[in-house]
Amino acid sequence: MALNFLFRADASTTIGSGHVMRCLRLANKLQNEGHQIFFFQRDLNGNLIEFTIDQGINTIKLERTSGNKSTSEKSFYANWLEVAQGVDASQCSEAIKKLPPIDWIVVDHYALDIEWETAVNPGKYKILVIDDLANRKHNCDLLVDQNFYLNMNTRYSTLVPPECKLLLGPQFAIMDTSFQEYHLSYPLRNDTNKKEIKNILVYFGGVDISNESLKVIDAISKSDVLKKFDFHFIIGLKNPHRKKILNLTKFIRNINTYDFIKNMAQFMEQIDICIGAGGTTTWERACLGIPMLLVSIAHNQEKICQDLAQDGYIDYLGQADKIDSTVWQKALEEFLTSPIKHSIMSEKLRNLTAGKGLSIITSQLLSFER
Repeated sequence: MALNFLFRADASTTIGSGHVMRCLRLANKLQNEGHQIFFFQRDLNGNLIEFTIDQGINTIKLERTSGNKSTSEKSFYANWLEVAQGVDASQCSEAIKKLPPIDWIVVDHYALDIEWETAVNPGKYKILVIDDLANRKHNCDLLVDQNFYLNMNTRYSTLVPPECKLLLGPQFAIMDTSFQEYHLSYPLRNDTNKKEIKNILVYFGGVDISNESLKVIDAISKSDVLKKFDFHFIIGLKNPHRKKILNLTKFIRNINTYDFIKNMAQFMEQIDICIGAGGTTTWERACLGIPMLLVSIAHNQEKICQDLAQDGYIDYLGQADKIDSTVWQKALEEFLTSPIKHSIMSEKLRNLTAGKGLSIITSQLLSFER
């Protein structure tokens, strides 16, 4: 039986693109299986509304307000919404009335919590929450937190209803199904694989708020050690520093730049090491067992990176705003020439996730007891 799904997520220069992109993966899979999708996004600066429409998703735009932001809500992330939760819930509720009967609401937004979920859902729909903060209560039937934490099994114990089903950990990471195909075929970086470390992927998300790309480019240009590596930078179309980066890298021989990679799993076949931020792409790298050096570019990434580093999965450089190109240069020179470390990381990372999260979550949604 075909179901109707409503997604609520935003992208902006402040939020980044990760929330919308992971929702789009789930939305596309459900739509391809014959279900109807509606995607609500607010018209924020740096939104992905047109991109979502181009993906063939029925997208409803929530208009920008006069710019007033919530001042009464306690959440650090409340202002990401640019309106109060009650206003957003009211707008969504009115828009829902014009749609076919909704079966599931999927909400992926740090500024929304039990207040929004209760206001939008007067007992009519099932709600899936995608979260990783574990800092607020939810009124939901299913919660997915795809991230790695040392205390992941207890983080939501007082934040969701007793009957809520929890899917916790990287095994539930929402990534393109192609990663599942490449999971076991990608060669581990171990003693039996003597492949030379050559190709380095650098990606700090679709926006790269702290402009880490430019810091790394500066580090590469000043280092003789780093000249022997080929660096592949993905510079998102929403990156506010895009023009400057592209102009600068024209003159650096061992740097290649890309706007958008359609098949990331296939692209990563050539990649030996990943440099980036501790966002959703972390689990794609992990699925293929690619050693990585990360920074946190947002508050919610710090604990994830710290816990991964503590258990030896990654090297963590620290908070991006405390790192300059000199620190990057030293860290890159050391990390890229540490084959023993690569070997240990590679096997550990690939055991974190097999890339089946999207299929598991879809199955849970479609078989959920109603």
